Amino acid sequence: MPASKKRKEKRKAQRALAPAVWARQPNSQLLQLPGELRDTIYKWVLGSTRLTFGERSTSRICRKRMRSAPTALALLRICRQVYRETRPLWIGLVLFNFETPKALLDTLSPLPTADLSKVRHVRMSGMSLMIQPIDHDDVVFYRTASVLQLLPHLRLDTLTVLACPYGEVAYDTLNGLVDRSNGWRELRYICPNSSMLGFKAAPQYDSDPFSEKYRRKPQPSAWNAQIGERDGGDSGASVMIDRSILINTPGSIIHPRNREPFVQVPTKQDGDRYGNGEERDLIAGPGLTKELLVVVKRGHGANIAENTNPPFDEATDIRAWSGSMSWKEIKKATEWIPSDEEDDGILAYSAPRTPEEIDTYEDVDDIQWPNIS
Repeated sequence: MPASKKRKEKRKAQRALAPAVWARQPNSQLLQLPGELRDTIYKWVLGSTRLTFGERSTSRICRKRMRSAPTALALLRICRQVYRETRPLWIGLVLFNFETPKALLDTLSPLPTADLSKVRHVRMSGMSLMIQPIDHDDVVFYRTASVLQLLPHLRLDTLTVLACPYGEVAYDTLNGLVDRSNGWRELRYICPNSSMLGFKAAPQYDSDPFSEKYRRKPQPSAWNAQIGERDGGDSGASVMIDRSILINTPGSIIHPRNREPFVQVPTKQDGDRYGNGEERDLIAGPGLTKELLVVVKRGHGANIAENTNPPFDEATDIRAWSGSMSWKEIKKATEWIPSDEEDDGILAYSAPRTPEEIDTYEDVDDIQWPNIS
């Protein structure tokens, strides 16, 4: 038997004879507290915990794999009693943080429906998911609302989306979330800059019959009208926008003291041409670097369950062409396998990756924007 295998067998035997990790702790001050107080402590600890998955961009071609600290769920390993008391709680209290849409689907789609429906807090990247549908010649960029449709059993209390830095894409992504997304009660959409509310409509849309779809509208009034139409005008559904008061200060928007309400009011001169022009303070100079926070709340009694019955929208819903395929099956069916000639080039120019890095934070809502410029 090789020496390495002998050492492994010896360690295995030692672990089998070692005292249980979950030892009884009759003198534990924690376990001497009333159960209600222990629950309060559990909720505070777990509510301050972030579990991170996926690769974060450090440059346009470089990425690093992020992972949670090994002690992230150490509370569950204190002893058997604490484990029994926290096991039903943790999945609904921690923040699941996903660096990419793919990481979200890779992690959550294999979960049993009963477990997935217990997840309450998710933060994810607002970058589009790039897929080449089966029997299609072109790649399609699916926005966040389309990604979430592959997880129809989500019942989130809060969904936080970290928007991409490109104003037009960020606006279209949020518009889709307000208009048709489900699975959440409250959406927090955070933008790294202000360009989403100030970009100029592309000239080719000016005479296009679909130009209204792509043109910016005064916000948050237009989004309030959209969510009110979905959930009812008296349902309490709402959209509010805050803008950071600080320039070039990434992550400042998460602190209430650093932000103020923001409202766009069109002038009489704008008429129905609002959005054709740009708003300079939002797309250039110091004003561009101010972050935005858009909070969307679904109405009281609103049905947040995703529709699971076809037909599905051919343009936006991945399920329209994937049918009953799981995310794992979709990935396998749409995976690009290069030829030998292409493979040589890919190996030469593949994106380098830095070693794994543990996700560190003081507050679970802390933001470190990916560098994709």
